[in-house]
Order: sequence, then structure tokens, then C-alpha cells
Amino acid sequence: MFMNPLNTELIGQICGKNLAYEKLITIKYTINNWNSIININANYYNDIPRILRKANYDRFVFKINLINLFYEFIKSNGNQNLKKINKIENVPLQLCVRYFTNGQE
Repeated sequence: MFMNPLNTELIGQICGKNLAYEKLITIKYTINNWNSIININANYYNDIPRILRKANYDRFVFKINLINLFYEFIKSNGNQNLKKINKIENVPLQLCVRYFTNGQE
């Protein structure tokens, strides 16, 4: 995972085995220890490194808007933690990946 050049998005890449033509990669993330969750889809990215292509993997990319993430954290935690959170780097982010294809996860 890395930040975009403007530091407004967190960008992640997921590699998934090419088991079928249709695949759905979903990122589930939280900023409050799974009390609330946000789901986003990862999008297929056709620029696949040779080593992944040879191993029959596809690459998917997802983006998390950091400004929305920061405000979501403030909304879910109230003002009690606002003094501790003066940078987006201090917002606790947890995520997991769901890979769905051929009717299976």
C-alpha cells in the first residue's frame, strides 16, 4: 500500500489467482476495530508484471480516500480522540480482502 502523489488516497494492490474469468475482489476496512465497516471493490488492473502473469495471477487495485477516512474516524470516535489524531497517519486502519469467483470465496 502507498499514498498517491497528492497524499489524498491510500492505494493498495491485490494479486489473485486467475481461477475464472469473472472475479470480485472486495476490501473491507474499519477505523474503529470492526464496530463499523466500509466495503469497496478493487478494480482489475491489466498491467501485470511478468512474474505474476507466468504464475497465472491477476492484479487488482483499490483506493481509499484519506479525507473521507479521517472524517469517518472523527464521526465514529467523537471529539475525545481528536487531540491525539492530528495526522492521517495516526488513524488506525484495519482491512481484509474477500476474493469471490465461481460461486466461492
